[in-house]
Amino acid sequence: MSETTQSTFANSFQIAWDYLEATGELGDPDRAAHHLLDTIEAMIRQGERRPLLLSNKAIASYQRFRTESGLNIETCPTSGLVPREGTDHWFHR
Repeated sequence: MSETTQSTFANSFQIAWDYLEATGELGDPDRAAHHLLDTIEAMIRQGERRPLLLSNKAIASYQRFRTESGLNIETCPTSGLVPREGTDHWFHR
């Protein structure tokens, strides 16, 4: 990978990771990292270089993966709040 491609890869991963962590959707860090890295790498191999598109597609792919795998996060039915993983804090999506 060229320096620019490596930078795009790293930036896209960090954007996706930060979003999933902030929303409490990260789940298992190893599983999340592998899924995000694989998704971003596949898109870069297909020629995509826009970091926000790469990160948004990786986020959506990981969310679908978690839903299809039964790893979805819980949501409070009355308030719509979701738990922040690893804490006792709840927040709006």
